[in-house]
Formats: sequence, C-alpha cells, structure tokens
Amino acid sequence: MKCDHGYHCTVCGTQVETLEDSWLYLEFVLGRVEVTRLGNTPDHHLRCDPALAQYVVDPEFAPPVVDDHPATDKRRREAAEVAEQERLVTRAWRRLQEVQGKGMAIEEYVLPEIRMAKLLGED
Repeated sequence: MKCDHGYHCTVCGTQVETLEDSWLYLEFVLGRVEVTRLGNTPDHHLRCDPALAQYVVDPEFAPPVVDDHPATDKRRREAAEVAEQERLVTRAWRRLQEVQGKGMAIEEYVLPEIRMAKLLGED
C-alpha cells in the first residue's frame, strides 16, 4: 500500500507528493480518519482545502491560506475558536514534518493527546 505519496489531488488533479501537502494525512494526524482508510480514501493537497489550511499558522507554511467562503472563513468565527483550531491544526501539520523518516508506526503519527483521548474513549 502506498500510504505516504502517490495520490492524485481530487481538486486540482496533480500529485500529492509529500505528507505535509496531504489533507488526508493531516486529518489522520488529527484523529479524524482511521488508519484503515488511508489506502482507499481520495486525497487532495492541504492548500486545495482552504477551510482547513487557513488554520495552519507557521512561517514554513507560506504563504498563508485565506478562505473567503462565508460558511468557513475563520475571520467570521469567534476568536477563541479560531485560536484553538490554529493551535491544533498547526500542531498536526508540524507533526507531519516530525514523523517523516523516523521509522515510526503509522498509528504513532496521530497527535499524542488525540491518541490518549481515543484510548480513554473521549473522542
């Protein structure tokens, strides 16, 4: 199973070449996609999903993504909610950078606090 590259973006049609570009793997790290779905779920570039990408706040993720859709634009949300989403999604995006080449089991890619919550049945 090719689980870290080789997907074609369902939005723009080009190859999703790296984990840090992958919407699917970011959702996995966030605990929103089960490991069993990684090999058979369509993927797209994170930047092709501005509703999620706008929450990555890191100088290495440049330029920042702006979502102009009225229903998902973070500029229309409560500041506390935005701050929490930025913290979580940015942490997950950074996690994708951390795990590459470390020889970790795929299940360990998920943020530790989310893995713990799942173990405790808090999800």
